[in-house]
Amino acid sequence: MKAWTVRDQQLARLQYSVFVDDVDLKDKSFVDAPDFAINLKAESGIWLQTADGKYNAYVFVNSVNNTTKEMKISVKRLQVK
Repeated sequence: MKAWTVRDQQLARLQYSVFVDDVDLKDKSFVDAPDFAINLKAESGIWLQTADGKYNAYVFVNSVNNTTKEMKISVKRLQVK
């Protein structure tokens, strides 16, 4: 699930004062969530769950470089199963 407004300070290393913690990862529901993500951009994120349901995670896109086709991401994950 896209998370345009969640900018975790630890992952973004920017001025934001939002923190994604274990409770957020543990309590996130993925019922009816899409199984794809498109149009991700810098300073946005996505909540996801592994296919086996073992981990929930928040992936933050730090930067995107279209010239070199590189993307820097940061990840927080929690084993939930």
